[in-house]
Amino acid sequence: MKIIYFLFILLFVTVNSLFAAVEKNYGFVKKIIGRSEIAKNGSESWNSIKKTMKIETSDKLKTGRGSELTIEFCDKSYITLKENTEIRFDELQITEIAVDTNIRYIKIFMQYGNINSDIKKNSAESKIFVHTPLAICEVHGALFNLEQKNDATLKVLNGIVDIYRIEGKDTDYKLVDMQKAVISQTESGPAAVTVCDTKDLTVFTAEEKNKVGKKPSIISGKCKISNETPEGVEYDFNLVLKNIPDNLKAYIVVFDASGAEVDYYFLNSSTIPKNENDEVLYNSKFVVRNPEKFKYRFLVEYE
Repeated sequence: MKIIYFLFILLFVTVNSLFAAVEKNYGFVKKIIGRSEIAKNGSESWNSIKKTMKIETSDKLKTGRGSELTIEFCDKSYITLKENTEIRFDELQITEIAVDTNIRYIKIFMQYGNINSDIKKNSAESKIFVHTPLAICEVHGALFNLEQKNDATLKVLNGIVDIYRIEGKDTDYKLVDMQKAVISQTESGPAAVTVCDTKDLTVFTAEEKNKVGKKPSIISGKCKISNETPEGVEYDFNLVLKNIPDNLKAYIVVFDASGAEVDYYFLNSSTIPKNENDEVLYNSKFVVRNPEKFKYRFLVEYE
């Protein structure tokens, strides 16, 4: 029987039963390019918007020619209004229920324009909708672009977004990585769902495109005997890890073929040195009780 050891990189989640739910029903202005305006609480009085200003339910935002505005939420999700865009936050409810876990109900109406948005995947109870005059998008954690001109055009760079015509969910389409759909103003038939081409991707920034396809991976992994102890044989392992985000908290866990845990190691990439290629160098030790049967390979998983 072939014995394989797996190494996983898993997200580290701190569970704190005493964590009190906190209401964070707002976003804030993260970035402004050019001139953008805000009408607070549904009013028709437009005023210049300022950085760090809070954005709340019923607030309306708009950008002018050559302008851009980014709104960020407490979990680092964001929405960027491109030039000549107007949106309204019909609902903006965010409840932090645990560390790095929140329930969100966000409903945005975009009258016209173009947005980029990166919505983090979170609790199943969360509901995030973006409405336009033609379409409704339900976001299940995604990096996407939505444009409303004569037609409504959705481009999903990464993640999952459902889109359907404003008339009803009988025309529901689920878009995933690198897919595009167009809801036509003049045609009532099925949406045209295609694969994004190079031209489609120009709506995304270089930073956004770099997020895709860059999941943590092990460039190399070596393991050798370093010492014999009463508990077994001690091994050194040396890993070179790529695409590990700063401040990622994770476990490196070693399993045997039966699924039993051999050992685990806490990894915080912000404290581990990186080389000139931005690769993380990680070294540690573990003890194997039956070294004559010891075999291993490294597998990286990331959520």
